Amino acid sequence: MRRLPVFLLLDVSDSMIGEPLQYLEKGLDTLISKLRQDPNAIETVFLSIIAFAGKVKTLVPLMDLPSFYPPRLQVGAGTALGLAIEHLMKEIDKNVVKTTRDRKGDWKPLVYLMTDGKPTDKCDSAIEKWKRHYSVRVNLIAIGLGPHASTETFLKFADHVLSYNGENETDFARFIEWMTMSVRSQSIKVMDSSNEDSFKVSLEKAGNVIELAKFRPSPDDDHVILVGRCQTRHTPYLIKFDRMNYPPPFRRNQLYPSEHSAITYIISGCFPVDESYFEWSGSCADIDPKVSISSLYGSASCPCCGNPIANGFCGCGKMFCISGTGPALCPWCGREAIMEVMEDGADLEIARSRG
Repeated sequence: MRRLPVFLLLDVSDSMIGEPLQYLEKGLDTLISKLRQDPNAIETVFLSIIAFAGKVKTLVPLMDLPSFYPPRLQVGAGTALGLAIEHLMKEIDKNVVKTTRDRKGDWKPLVYLMTDGKPTDKCDSAIEKWKRHYSVRVNLIAIGLGPHASTETFLKFADHVLSYNGENETDFARFIEWMTMSVRSQSIKVMDSSNEDSFKVSLEKAGNVIELAKFRPSPDDDHVILVGRCQTRHTPYLIKFDRMNYPPPFRRNQLYPSEHSAITYIISGCFPVDESYFEWSGSCADIDPKVSISSLYGSASCPCCGNPIANGFCGCGKMFCISGTGPALCPWCGREAIMEVMEDGADLEIARSRG
């Protein structure tokens, strides 16, 4: 039986925490449900999910739609695009059946690559390898999710580069509907031997949530992610801040002269994660980002135990939740710390995620 292999290469870096990850998980459920209702797709489509952050893993190998169950998506630090492309090429070599003189192999695979940020690793060699050996035999659609996604790298190697510009769950549902129609359309084409290698991206029914990507410089510092640990339960959590175009007037007037170009961020949420976050994060010795605490606006309570302050800092440099001033036990290093309120005008450089 000839198959239409479809690979979803998904960014699960910690900048996706919160609503974007929830939308993506719900979207996968919808995608599978709708494809199962299509007779051509149910007969031809085999789907695989590959996720990447600082590391990359195959969550679901190529599998027929009746047997497919959407996985839970974990998050980690980093956006190792080069590592993800290398992993994808290995999965294609291992699982896609090639055509020989004796038999017809699988149809030309479809790859949907989605990310909301920019690469944190070196990916030039992986891109060159893809262009030399895979670009002709795979249809690759790269999609930048949201305003902070860098499409500059995609334009170097993807067949089709798109930008998703939706703002809410309804918009993302439209995006998933477009993606479903895209897969359905290809499943119909491959059944016609004269069209089996053709593939065309149509945005006719995509509404205004998807458009052809245009070149734009890679964004820098669009999010700040802080990694904390609950003092009570020792479980990890993330505080996410989004970049503001301009600092609030009181901050500009008091601390920054009008010509100052300091970047400021406002809190968008605090989210519990599990220990798999660190497994997905990998390591990157040449990246050790920090951020000034004075550039961060907003606070949150601990999502694990409810302590009113989620951003207490120990002398070891790690963040954990506290109930207020006074003695506290750092869940990272195990040492007791005396927590105090920072003085007005004081500043501190703290470690942040690689994004």
